[in-house]
Amino acid sequence: MRAAVLRNTGDEKLEIVDDVEPNPPGPTDVTVKIEATGVCHSDLHAMNGSLPQGAPFVPGHEGAGVITAVGDEVTDLKVGDHVVVAWSPPCGRCNNCVERNQPHLCVMIQFAIAGLPRFKEGDT
Repeated sequence: MRAAVLRNTGDEKLEIVDDVEPNPPGPTDVTVKIEATGVCHSDLHAMNGSLPQGAPFVPGHEGAGVITAVGDEVTDLKVGDHVVVAWSPPCGRCNNCVERNQPHLCVMIQFAIAGLPRFKEGDT
């Protein structure tokens, strides 16, 4: 898989890498081959360090693509489904999620993009 990788927080340029391989999905996760994505201002904040984000990482959390793998506990999606990526999952408990069925308006969503890289590159 090809990806634009930010090696270090604060770098001004992304490195195009051809041998990025996503980790297998966890039991409740899916793997999506991104066909199109955007880089928005929150990505730029993560890149310059004003939002917490471990490096290396691949910016672009507003994407669309095709599911290539599903975790063992995933029952409502399958390989080959076309999806859009939610930049932060809804809580499933607040009024907007439960009563209004509008999880895109979840009041509990917090921008939590920090974490370990979820890909491997080459032999690393």
